[in-house]
Amino acid sequence: TRRDDVVDEMAMFNVDVVDRLAREYGYTKCQHDPRQGLSAYRRATTCDGTPEIVRVWCGTRTVETQLKHPNRPARTALFRRNVPHYKALGAIFDNPRAHTGTGYYRDPEKDTPCPGCGKHFRGVIGSVCHYECGKCKSNPCASSARRTAYEVARRAGADFLVERIAYREYATDSDSDDEGYHETDGYESDGYNYRCNACGKEFKLLNALMQHQKNRSQCQHLVSQSS
Repeated sequence: TRRDDVVDEMAMFNVDVVDRLAREYGYTKCQHDPRQGLSAYRRATTCDGTPEIVRVWCGTRTVETQLKHPNRPARTALFRRNVPHYKALGAIFDNPRAHTGTGYYRDPEKDTPCPGCGKHFRGVIGSVCHYECGKCKSNPCASSARRTAYEVARRAGADFLVERIAYREYATDSDSDDEGYHETDGYESDGYNYRCNACGKEFKLLNALMQHQKNRSQCQHLVSQSS
């Protein structure tokens, strides 16, 4: 009895079986990243030769299809998590346009604006990274932007800042009207300013902390519980 259609609920796809399925439906392998467990396949079946691309993450049984949209210049990307078995995967290879909506989610829209310039990003992390890197027109100096981000977080009462005893420092900027001694707010340009409340790891930039919590499920879960 052939067992290729059966996958245990907690098991991953076998890359050799996925390769064989892709070949059966006319695809050629165009990418393989063993660290991510990712394999990508392409098939040119449209009249203008535009390829259909199917990417498979074997470890999570996640499938992405990239197809030419009939009314848009860019490709449309659709994702499906936890594809249940090889039969379902074969159906996607056979006709990646025949989506039923079950288990699929779209690539997120750029719906989060930068508070400084209004440019939109896919989520808060993209917006914060853009600002802290000095790419925002409202504050193009990276060092200044990073300090501003810290000050905004402190004013908001954020509980993920590394607490430091305030001290006085002398501002030596000759172009500043505020030259002289000032109380610091705890920010250090070369220091670790943010701390993950879940695991205690410290970060220099706010976007690095956010990326850490997004990618580490344990921290994400604990932080969401405490908020």
